Amino acid sequence: MNHQEIIQEVIKRIKRSDFNYEIKSYLASKEFSQAECNQLILEAEKVLKNERLKTLPLRNKINFAIWLVLFVSFIFIFFIALPNQIFTSYIAALSITGALLISFTGCVTLIFFKSWKFLKVDKRGNQNINFLEIATASLIPAIMLIWGLMMRFEYVNDQELKANQVHTEGIVVNGQSVKFHLIDDTYITVKFRTLEGKIMIASEDLSEDEYFRFYDDQIVRMVYSSENPLNIAILTNTQAAKKFLNSEERSLYPKDLISLINEGHVGEKLDRINSGWTFNDQLKSWENIEKNMLINMKVNELTYISNKSEVIVFPRYFEELGFKSMNESNARSHPLTQKEQLFESNEYYASIKRDNKNNLFLVKISKKN
Repeated sequence: MNHQEIIQEVIKRIKRSDFNYEIKSYLASKEFSQAECNQLILEAEKVLKNERLKTLPLRNKINFAIWLVLFVSFIFIFFIALPNQIFTSYIAALSITGALLISFTGCVTLIFFKSWKFLKVDKRGNQNINFLEIATASLIPAIMLIWGLMMRFEYVNDQELKANQVHTEGIVVNGQSVKFHLIDDTYITVKFRTLEGKIMIASEDLSEDEYFRFYDDQIVRMVYSSENPLNIAILTNTQAAKKFLNSEERSLYPKDLISLINEGHVGEKLDRINSGWTFNDQLKSWENIEKNMLINMKVNELTYISNKSEVIVFPRYFEELGFKSMNESNARSHPLTQKEQLFESNEYYASIKRDNKNNLFLVKISKKN
């Protein structure tokens, strides 16, 4: 073999990833000395590097294009295509998968960006791209992407549920609340019947505080999607009531009670403040069983009964509305320390009573003649 043939043979062995000692052993079998072996290997590496430097720019452009297409495709699939398919039961799994794929392909795309202009190669012309290191580094942006994807899936599900909502009642059949570090797996499962008569069982994620308000066999108000009955919202969930009932889900205050006396449309106004109000024909009153509240309306008079602790600060709110205390003690006296507090303004009388036996507050407001 002539010199050029020897160099080509060494290049072939380098390309198939032979170790240096294997190449030297081959050259030694051809009766080359140790120094000649080293020289032939260096010469072959130089030739190979020059060859690769000629082809690398084009190859890197192709690699960049391929990874960019994958990166953009995964963004489209997981942020647009899949959310619109309403995968309600697989949000967490899809979010994790999508985040890992988007993050990894994005990092590799950045590695190849402009790599055809600034080539970084070793003595053999190889680009040392460690995909394991890239995968490890991509976990950091993946964590943030998981939350972004979960919010995207939940937003699309909420919009679909709003557009196709069907109101019904369900029965709580199961639930679970597990917290471990950053993981919070809290939900309840309900059984309900669709308009078509089909029995469905679906779950709804809740906060830990909301979870403990429910119990087995409890009847709950809910909405489900006519397009995907597994997409549900429990309307006793504060956030769900705000979304699907256009309710503010806040406390009642003296200004609200006065508004009810003056403006009427009691049921409509109460539902805008917080959901769950129904008219009890027997009591001739509006009641909210879920929130333990009752309102009785008469001509120019309203009685509000509640066990809510916010009633304790009603004296301050009455004072802000121009009411003055009719008690000997200060208007801001705590309702728990007085059996009854009386207030008066230019247009109204008001009183706050404490029913210690039943642990209730009774607020009465009447309009002056």
